Amino acid sequence: MQTPSRVQDLLARHPRPTAPAQAPWEMSASSLITPFLPGSLTAPAVLVNRLGRIHLSPYGLAIDQKAVIPWQQIAQVHTRPAFELVTETLIERALARATFLIKLPGKAWATDLVAQKARDAVMSVLQVALSGNAPSLAFDLPVAVVHQNGRKQAEMNPGVLSTALLALPGVSEAILHTAALNAVPVIRHPAQTWVHVDRAAQLVADRIRRLTTGAVEEAPALPPQLPPLRRGREYTG
Repeated sequence: MQTPSRVQDLLARHPRPTAPAQAPWEMSASSLITPFLPGSLTAPAVLVNRLGRIHLSPYGLAIDQKAVIPWQQIAQVHTRPAFELVTETLIERALARATFLIKLPGKAWATDLVAQKARDAVMSVLQVALSGNAPSLAFDLPVAVVHQNGRKQAEMNPGVLSTALLALPGVSEAILHTAALNAVPVIRHPAQTWVHVDRAAQLVADRIRRLTTGAVEEAPALPPQLPPLRRGREYTG
């Protein structure tokens, strides 16, 4: 696995976005995975970024897609409590190699390697996000961004790696504050479980610690997804 110190150094070169955003900020799978791939594998960034990409600026937002959607075209941002999303289930999905499989033209042998590095990236980002003596998941995390796509509406939904990136301190907050500044309604959906917030964060941090210290664990069967979004309360800043 990528060592925590190397990932921390990499993340340190990407300062957190301001809330609200004052300049473009981006964190992507290619920036987290490509540095750890062998020089003989030149995977196109556009393919690697299918595994996760967050782009935030005063002008627009992109989650897991190349196109940046202007704030004027964004109708709503839906959130859920982070402690319901950054869970052991997220780790299990990261451990499920098929979650990350992408096709690299002419380099089928590299698919498993990229998948492995993507899994490592998720684990490393979560380790950074939950570092410290008192890890916390007491914040709202974007789960759906509704926007206009021509005459139709479409959604941007974060995958596993992007969810981990959104758990980094300040990232979700910056998105929500920038949305509010641009008069985009932020719908905060209430918790649907009764897990203590601090306990939830500690469980995830402990699981990551076990995995990163060499303990062998098998990925259990994936539990069912959370139920569909229901109407929540609007974010007011």
